[in-house]
Amino acid sequence: MTTFLNGCKRLRSESDMTGTGPASVEGQSGESLLVVEWYQSAYEDIQNQQPMWKFLQSEFTFQTISSQQAYTPTEAGLPNLNLWGTGKYGGIRVYTAISDEQYLTYIPWDVFRRTYLFGTARAVTGKPTYFSIKPDKSIIFYPIPDAVYTIDGEYFKKAVALDGNTDEPIFPSQFHMIIVWRALMLYGAFDAASERYSHGQNEYKKLLGKLMSDQGPRVSWGKPLV
Repeated sequence: MTTFLNGCKRLRSESDMTGTGPASVEGQSGESLLVVEWYQSAYEDIQNQQPMWKFLQSEFTFQTISSQQAYTPTEAGLPNLNLWGTGKYGGIRVYTAISDEQYLTYIPWDVFRRTYLFGTARAVTGKPTYFSIKPDKSIIFYPIPDAVYTIDGEYFKKAVALDGNTDEPIFPSQFHMIIVWRALMLYGAFDAASERYSHGQNEYKKLLGKLMSDQGPRVSWGKPLV
């Protein structure tokens, strides 16, 4: 495993900067602060390359409130939500007991709004059958829940920041060096160190392909054309 601090030390050793360290990721200034910031930025850049990384996927459970149709991520207990899992990237289920659990059908927001938030459909209540995601990332159900139901499923988290010296990246350890290589590119661009930038870029691309193969979204094949 590569800790935040050890990753920063490796970054410095791969660069043209003099000296060693940093001794800590906290309370730094000057070049040591830049090293910490480049490493942190590189880590976030990698996570944001693909919103549906497997290492960002997690599970959720919350309960509906009778007569409440839409729920913000915070109301669903997911302040770190980036994307709800829909379709092939997960499924959202509803039940009052395990014996009556069923999958909800996802409806794109524009269709959902025209179909279920119009006329008499606005007032229909019952056990939810459909759901959609509003532009503000709230999840909305139809029919409007008429009781307490349990909703569970998958979601994708926002990029996670490193904080303390011993913090570790959330993706598998064999890919941790990708952060160093991406950070080396940031250093090279800042210091006009083209040789270091090119080296970082070459190594970064190699590991990014491997990370995508291991942790990228599941690939599904469509039906044959003929």
